[in-house]
Amino acid sequence: MELGLPFPRAVWRYAACGAGRETPVSLRLGRPLTAAAMRRVRHMHIQEQFARQTIELARQARIAGNHPFGAVLVVDGMVALTAQNTVFTDRDPTAHAETNLMTQAIRDLSPGQIRRSVLYTSCEPCAMCVGKMYWGGIRSMVYALPAEELAALAGRDFLIPCVELFGRAIEHVRIAGPLLVNEAREVHLGFWSPPAV
Repeated sequence: MELGLPFPRAVWRYAACGAGRETPVSLRLGRPLTAAAMRRVRHMHIQEQFARQTIELARQARIAGNHPFGAVLVVDGMVALTAQNTVFTDRDPTAHAETNLMTQAIRDLSPGQIRRSVLYTSCEPCAMCVGKMYWGGIRSMVYALPAEELAALAGRDFLIPCVELFGRAIEHVRIAGPLLVNEAREVHLGFWSPPAV
């Protein structure tokens, strides 16, 4: 995981900073965070914002009768594309949120836009999605729910952590996550049949 603060989130809080603004303050040190630490805090908030969009897309996919997964492609800080899982509505077991998103991206964006984009997903991607993301040009990805957490709810079918898969690639892929695990897990509760023991 490449995302991180200089110390755990539990040891900082926001404090008034004048003019109605707030700044993170270290609870351990009792003084404002350094500029570099503040940039990491802001970056984390931005990542959480996009991750929440994927969780909302997952919720919409579930309402539509599909598996609860969503994905967002962010190019230059702006949402360029969104996708949901459509395995049932498309009658296609490969129509995962990430593969649907990559199909759109390959069709609608330039290779340069894809390479500098960040793919956000509501859950750590499966092996199939990792392959399509890599061959489609994704070099930065953020996920919410870890695959191990999903496996506890849905079963351990073909579970390979994306870090292992991307780690075998020639080109480096930056991976951040998990983020917002409780929120990401909530959309799956009650959806999956209990896994067989």
